[in-house]
Amino acid sequence: MHLVRHYLLFVFVVVFLLTLARAAYNLWQFDKVVEANVLIPSFLQGLRFDLALIGMVLAVPVFVVPLLGMFRGTRALGRAFSLAWLFLGLMLILAMELITPYFMQEQGLRPDMGVLTAIKDPVLLLSQLWSRHLIPAVIGLILMVLILIAFWNRLEPSRFLRYPVKAIPAVCLSLLGLALCVLAVRSSVDLNAPGMGPHTSLISKDAMVNEITLNSTYKSLYSVYSGVATDS
Repeated sequence: MHLVRHYLLFVFVVVFLLTLARAAYNLWQFDKVVEANVLIPSFLQGLRFDLALIGMVLAVPVFVVPLLGMFRGTRALGRAFSLAWLFLGLMLILAMELITPYFMQEQGLRPDMGVLTAIKDPVLLLSQLWSRHLIPAVIGLILMVLILIAFWNRLEPSRFLRYPVKAIPAVCLSLLGLALCVLAVRSSVDLNAPGMGPHTSLISKDAMVNEITLNSTYKSLYSVYSGVATDS
């Protein structure tokens, strides 16, 4: 049960933070959202993208860590891998949301890997953002650090996988967890149906409103996946 709580904590934290960020964007673009009459769909569709992101992040540890936790020799590896993966995953999500307001304001779009890799001098860009938006940047960084510290403490790293996981529960958790992650990523039980993607965010004619529905980490990871699929 401690292993399950370990991952449910990540789910609840990510959903709460991304919903809070989406609420702020809806408030910022309230006139456009009300005019398009998509306030509720923005949150409902946004939840689908948030769960899809969580499925992407958790698929590997949910499948691998219970199996590693079955054996004394690999339990420490599973513990270190899971803790590092979830902590870095949350850090990436927070960092992407922290830089999103700049791109939303300047380009009317959330960033993806194409946008980020097109930046010729990221150091110069960050220095300009720091000088132009010093107070919001400082507040955002402080909140990010506090959230990460609180999350790490709630993970209870000293207690995690202290004892081996029994074989049958470990295999069941691994397979069921992976199935739930795939379901979250696809957002459909019909495996023959088209997969979910940024195109699913088209709930209005306003591009800014549609971008609010997404989250930036999902959009970036999906752009990487699309690029790999296209190259192959």
